[in-house]
Amino acid sequence: MKPAVVVLASWSLTLLSAASFASEVASQQTPSGAETWATWITRDVQIPLQGLPKTYTCDALWYKLHGILLAIGARKYMDIMRYNCGAKAAGGGRSPTLDLKFQTLRALSGAEARWAQTKAVQKVVRLGPGEPKTLDSGDCALLSQLNDTLFAYLQLHVLSTDLSCSAPRSAQAFGLSVEALIATPDTDPPA
Repeated sequence: MKPAVVVLASWSLTLLSAASFASEVASQQTPSGAETWATWITRDVQIPLQGLPKTYTCDALWYKLHGILLAIGARKYMDIMRYNCGAKAAGGGRSPTLDLKFQTLRALSGAEARWAQTKAVQKVVRLGPGEPKTLDSGDCALLSQLNDTLFAYLQLHVLSTDLSCSAPRSAQAFGLSVEALIATPDTDPPA
């Protein structure tokens, strides 16, 4: 059974018109490597992980999620709350819950560019052991559940995936690649 995602709230930091939905869909298709104007969107989501094959401490989950969120373009200021983690938690801590509050980018085009807060570029991001450095060879099931929940919620375009976590494999054999909108350093919004 796949874990469910509970969206507590999701809103833009800027006031964008209701007619911008079609523009948002089109802008999310920015070609890889092409620079575009973007704005930060606040995300607030709860993710119940289920039946992980190993126990994670609350600190370990914080570092793993922090590294993953940064890798996929989230703003560095985020709130990562973890519940029911660690060996003393119910069920041995193998079904923790994550409460995440963070910001990701939304591409803007046309007249919406006036609301831009930064420039961004669409990049391919690989996630697996050592990418980011907080992930290790025992995190296949965690990454698989995040793919089914968090990445689906964020509507990340998954380019490739090898998350057959139950099969015997080498330490570097699992992972996935996604396209993510990443802020370009030192860009001023349009006047």
